[in-house]
Amino acid sequence: METLLKLGFDLKPEPWSDLVDHSCHQLNIQLPEGVHGYLIKILKQSMISHDHLNQSLGVDFLSALQEESFQVLKNISGSAILMAGIFSDTVSQGPMCPIDYHVRLGAQGFYWIKQCSNLEDAVLCGVLSTHTMAMVDVLMNMPVHNGSVQRIERQQALRLWGVHRSQFALRYLDEAGA
Repeated sequence: METLLKLGFDLKPEPWSDLVDHSCHQLNIQLPEGVHGYLIKILKQSMISHDHLNQSLGVDFLSALQEESFQVLKNISGSAILMAGIFSDTVSQGPMCPIDYHVRLGAQGFYWIKQCSNLEDAVLCGVLSTHTMAMVDVLMNMPVHNGSVQRIERQQALRLWGVHRSQFALRYLDEAGA
């Protein structure tokens, strides 16, 4: 927990609290103690830019995983941390995209991500990947073997997206030496 505080996770409720609480209620997710401010921090970072978010939660975060915070994260429910990934994508989409739509779509994605055989893979998927909605968009319009574009069902796209994020997390786990 000390490392999280060093990285700026003050763990105190802020104005984003209502959005977090409302969406968690929609998805029937209970946040473990101490996670609330962690999600708020990611929400704030995602409002700046994806690049800034990647920088903030990239090298520093991976370094932190090798310290005591890795143990903290492993003890936090996968659902709560996955919320961070969903929220960072949701908020950064801007006012043109209804939040409720992304939350519902994210909830479907949750199902697939949580099928990861390793909880830590799923945790890192949710935190480090900031391309949730873009990934689904790409998968729903992916080219097939003959070069044409085939629109696939959203559920199929989300399933493939879950596989993508699992592979993404494995790569970062390896780079972090975890």
